[in-house]
Amino acid sequence: MFETENYEVIMQRALSRVPNDVDKRQGSIIWDALAPACAEIAQMYIELNNILNLTFAETSHGEWLEKRCREMGVHRQPATHAIRLGVMTGTNGVPFDVPIGARFSIETVTYVVISRNIQGQFQLRCEQVGTVGNRLFGRILPIDSIRGLVGAEIEDILIPGSDAETDESLFRRYEERVNIIPFGGNIDDYTLKVNSIEGVGACKIIPVWNGGGTVKVLILDSAFNTPSSVLIEQVQEILDPVPFAQQGRGNAPIGHLVTVKGVEDIAIHINGTLVLSLNTTIGQISEEVERAIEDYLFSLRKEWSYQNHLVVRVAQLLSIIINIRGVEDVKNLTINGQEANLPLADNQIPVKGVVNLHE
Repeated sequence: MFETENYEVIMQRALSRVPNDVDKRQGSIIWDALAPACAEIAQMYIELNNILNLTFAETSHGEWLEKRCREMGVHRQPATHAIRLGVMTGTNGVPFDVPIGARFSIETVTYVVISRNIQGQFQLRCEQVGTVGNRLFGRILPIDSIRGLVGAEIEDILIPGSDAETDESLFRRYEERVNIIPFGGNIDDYTLKVNSIEGVGACKIIPVWNGGGTVKVLILDSAFNTPSSVLIEQVQEILDPVPFAQQGRGNAPIGHLVTVKGVEDIAIHINGTLVLSLNTTIGQISEEVERAIEDYLFSLRKEWSYQNHLVVRVAQLLSIIINIRGVEDVKNLTINGQEANLPLADNQIPVKGVVNLHE
């Protein structure tokens, strides 16, 4: 109701209360006296409408959405630190061990050594939170001198860092919490527990996959990519530690044998012919086309846990490409050599392969 109470409506309602034998024309004393008050009242209605929207989770945002979600025990996930693989070498490229706690930098990002995998290979935690820790690769420099160290590089992302949870994601988890009933190791219980583990972006729970009491947990990392072996081992340890399988030492109930697995990447190769507008060349739009395709595949990966299986669709790719400025038409579009949709298995996600679109 509040949004309909605009200034003109309020002003006319106020003027209607003034006797008709009084001058009510614009510029009159009555008009000039009522106008500022009616403007303030209209602003008040706007604020009341905003307050009403903030009251409900579906139309709320920011700290107000957090307060609503906390009533159901759902908290915004904070930004996390990336864990990266660091490779250290000494003279003649021989693997070299550095002390735990040693700090390194690349550009403006710093990392600290937190554990040793094997000789010369270490896990490094980014000291800055968020996705900034995922972006850089290559040579890193020690902040303090390390005698005997010749080379140091930062390589794989073991556990991706993530930014603070978005309102969209928070509201979606709020809906799940309201609508599901987690209890005693059922699917909903596993889903809530696994998704709360740092580094996990999504999961699927497959019960009784290998006989009674067996549970398979498929996961994506927080960047919605195939998880590293380090993250898989970490989730396994939290749910059902291997040395104590089925003993209830982890979050899984006693008697449950939990197997944590990552998903399989399926490269999506796209071929086709583009009809371009006048004065447009392939070189001008190729980067935008590839980025649009990558965004589409990323959106599919974000929906992976909510679908039985993903489908890479020709129609959606056509729509995405043809909406790029300079593209008039797309002909003979194929996905992995077929002019048809590509369905994936429940443990598969799409990643961009070779994109060959030509005139």
